[in-house]
Amino acid sequence: MSEPGQRPHQPIEAYALIGNCEGCALVARDGSIDWACLERFDAGPAFSRLLDRRRGGHFSIRPAGR
Repeated sequence: MSEPGQRPHQPIEAYALIGNCEGCALVARDGSIDWACLERFDAGPAFSRLLDRRRGGHFSIRPAGR
């Protein structure tokens, strides 16, 4: 598995939108949350790897090995 910062950008159709009517997140097919505004839809994003894969941040949980 490659480093998270090295993963190529995903096409927008590779994401699903989840939310709770106050905030939302875009979740990639590999389970990584690459963009999220948690408090309000117009708040600044907590994670924005969708825009900058090296500095934007993301959240993911993965197994340590096979």
